[in-house]
Amino acid sequence: MWQLKLYRGKYYAYSKVDGDSVRRSLRTSDEPVAKRRFEDFLKQQLIPSNTVEEIFNVYRAEKENEHGSLGYLWIPLQFFKDYTPEQITRDKCKQYVQKRREKDKVGDWTIIREIGALRAAMRFHDKETPARFYIPPAPAYKERYLTKQEFKKLMAGSVEPHIKLFIIMGLCTAARKSAILQLKWEQVDFKRGIINFGNSNKYKGKAQVPINTTLGRALKEYYEARTCEYVIEYGSKPIKDVKRGFTAAVKRAGLEDVTPHVLRHTAAVWMAENRVPMSEISQYLGHKSTAITEKVYARYSPEYLRSAAESLEVF
Repeated sequence: MWQLKLYRGKYYAYSKVDGDSVRRSLRTSDEPVAKRRFEDFLKQQLIPSNTVEEIFNVYRAEKENEHGSLGYLWIPLQFFKDYTPEQITRDKCKQYVQKRREKDKVGDWTIIREIGALRAAMRFHDKETPARFYIPPAPAYKERYLTKQEFKKLMAGSVEPHIKLFIIMGLCTAARKSAILQLKWEQVDFKRGIINFGNSNKYKGKAQVPINTTLGRALKEYYEARTCEYVIEYGSKPIKDVKRGFTAAVKRAGLEDVTPHVLRHTAAVWMAENRVPMSEISQYLGHKSTAITEKVYARYSPEYLRSAAESLEVF
């Protein structure tokens, strides 16, 4: 049941949904105006709301070129598909988080990205959406990265060609797993020596990166043997995930705590250790801001805080 309420000097349509307070601003502090707008608001509530699935499909059609992974993100988000925006509450989101953590065994960074996409879709549909979200706190950045000797061991432990190519691409492009698996040969420009991972988006940046000698040799070899349009393929088909093959390679290499994302982290650390400017590393990673890059990787640079230390010289 919706009620007209005054809150912090402004009038709102107020209701309770699954124990959560829901407010829709009437954008006025004038009571007669608020009452008219409240009546209009109540009339609109008689029109059935779109479901999350309907809203997300429209959002995906509009934004797919900017955010190529929306199809993958929608797979787990079907948890919400039959809900309407009013039914998305913090408690519902917490149930989703619990399911993804305990049943699906995914990390919080993945969950943050998924709920972020859901929130963007709801706000794209209605800037004042009644949906309310819970997003878990960002976890601490993992320190694990590979030494060059460990990377050689990982390559030696890779017996499947598509896993070997994925590992080389993961290091040499510093791209995310999803971007590599979605990459098509048409995005690889051998003539200019560039891979175009697509346009950047609100959530995760995507970069254009140069093809170095190591990657160039591998790509040309696999290009000659290609049987489909995707760079990473198995049985002439694209691959949804490399988890099984990658985990097997890690085990054969005798390594621990190594996931596909460690390749991206390793690439950034190696660049920082080699004194590559943070601005260049940021562009390579597709970060929206150099500040993000500096926060995580500046400490790996031999020059990190050196001028600060030198300013404290006494003798």
